[in-house]
Amino acid sequence: MDPLQPDDPESRDPRRAALLGLLLILGLVGGGLYLAHVLHGAGQIQDCVMSGRTNCAPIEPTRPRTEAAGAPAAPGSQTPGVGRESVECMRRCRDEDRARDRPEY
Repeated sequence: MDPLQPDDPESRDPRRAALLGLLLILGLVGGGLYLAHVLHGAGQIQDCVMSGRTNCAPIEPTRPRTEAAGAPAAPGSQTPGVGRESVECMRRCRDEDRARDRPEY
């Protein structure tokens, strides 16, 4: 009997099992890297919140309705639903956050 030939002619190719094992390991490593990336982002947001900041998770503004319809928005026009008072409040909060982040000498 030749040692290179399997005893059972219907036995599986060992390379197939090794390839499946390699694919499984690569999938687990990829999933672990993705999970580490997601947890790192969540940790950064938690650190920001614990330091007392108020703008830790920035929200992307939506486009005004006039731009969505294809017409460009006029320069200096306000976003619908945002009044002057809320813009001033956002500016004050931003300035307070910047002042809080500055080191005291």
